[in-house]
Amino acid sequence: MFRGDFVYTKNYAKVGARPRSLLVERRFGRTRTGKHDLQRLFGATMLDYPKPTRLLRHLLRIASPPDALVMDFFAGSGTTGHAVLESNAEEGASRRFLLMQLDESLPENSDAAKMGLTTIAELALERILRACAALPEARTDEQREVARAHLPAVGPARVAWLGVGKG
Repeated sequence: MFRGDFVYTKNYAKVGARPRSLLVERRFGRTRTGKHDLQRLFGATMLDYPKPTRLLRHLLRIASPPDALVMDFFAGSGTTGHAVLESNAEEGASRRFLLMQLDESLPENSDAAKMGLTTIAELALERILRACAALPEARTDEQREVARAHLPAVGPARVAWLGVGKG
């Protein structure tokens, strides 16, 4: 409901219900969409609640110029980097990204751990490599090489950087 310049909604708390968002259209994706994004790349359920790349691609389009440096200091599974790669491919943009994620351990019984990944930072880097490989661009090999040149662990955090700018 709109009143003036404000949006008002009424939410009733239900046990087990997912919270609502104002970005509710299908084109933005849902939590399960983010889960399916990872399943397409890895062939397994890597995490339960990753952000959908569709949502982040939308936010990139409205909030960043085509040559932006996008920084995510809570990278998680690398959704932001994945979204930047896809947005660049769709729009012909040259955004770059900087992802930082603490070396938080993955659950030992997770599909990610079964693939030999031990931390969320390693999962993020592997996601970026696989997202590069899935791109329909000629620059895929160049992008994968840049992704492999990620910085080593610095203190308790690992930084993964991928430059995908043109030129």
